[in-house]
Amino acid sequence: MQCVTICTKNDLSELKQVIENQFSAKYHRFFQNENGLKAFTLNKKDLPEISIPMAKWINQSIFKNKIQKIIANKYQLLTEEERLQICLISIQRLKEENTGFNDMIRKQLLLQFELNNQLNLEGFVTFCLKEYQTELELLIEECLEEYLTEKDYYEFLELLRYFAEVEESRFGSLIIRAQKDGSYHYFDENLYDITSECKEIFFKDFADPEASEDDILVSILIILLPEQIYFLNAEYIQNTNILQTLKAVFQDRLLIDSGNHHFITGREL
Repeated sequence: MQCVTICTKNDLSELKQVIENQFSAKYHRFFQNENGLKAFTLNKKDLPEISIPMAKWINQSIFKNKIQKIIANKYQLLTEEERLQICLISIQRLKEENTGFNDMIRKQLLLQFELNNQLNLEGFVTFCLKEYQTELELLIEECLEEYLTEKDYYEFLELLRYFAEVEESRFGSLIIRAQKDGSYHYFDENLYDITSECKEIFFKDFADPEASEDDILVSILIILLPEQIYFLNAEYIQNTNILQTLKAVFQDRLLIDSGNHHFITGREL
C-alpha cells in the first residue's frame, strides 16, 4: 500500500473529525505530539475522494487567516473597525463562492501528490496556490469596494433623513401608484393625476433625461417633502430596495399598501 503524508503547523483536529466521520472505512492515521495534531497519512488511492474535504478545510480554515493578514498588510490606513468589517464580508463571500476555490485547491493537491508522497501544507499554500491567492486578493478588493459603497449609501441616507426631518413640508398627501412596467403614477390627496407635473418639477431641477423611474421617484419626494406618502401596488415595484430607502428616509410618513384602493376614501385609483 502506497501512502502519502501531509505535514503542517496548523491544528488538524477539525480536518481529523471530518475525515473520520466521512471515511471511517478508509486507511488514514493522524500523528499527534504535545502541541496537537501535526500530520496525517493516508492511502494514496483514497486521495481523490479525501481531497474533497481537505480542499474545503484548507479554503475555510487556512485562508481565513490569509484574509486577515492581507487586510492588515494592504489596508493599514483603514480603522480597526473597518478592517474587521471587510474581513467579515470577505470570509462570508469566501463561503458563498467556495465551490470554485475548493476545486482549484483540490486540483493542486492531486497534482502535487502525483510528484511527491509528502506535502508541507504551508509550502503548498505559499508556492502552489499563487493563483488562488491572487483571486483571494481580488475578492477582498471587491468586498472593500462593496463596504465603502454601502458605507457611503448609509451616510447619504442619514443626510436625506435629517433633511426630511428639519425641512418644512411643501406638499400635503402624495399618493404613488406603482405600475407593472416599473414606472410610477402620482396623485394628490383629491386623487387628481399629477404625474406630468411631478416629472416636470424633476426635469426642471435636474434635467437628466436618462434618470431611472426610481431616481425620479426619490427626487420628487425630496423636492416636495410631502406630509404623508401613500404607496399603492407595492407588489409591482421592480427594485425592492427602493422601499427600504424610502422607509429609512421618511419613516412614519410613508404608508405602504399592496392593494389598489385609496387608504382614506376606499376609492379605486
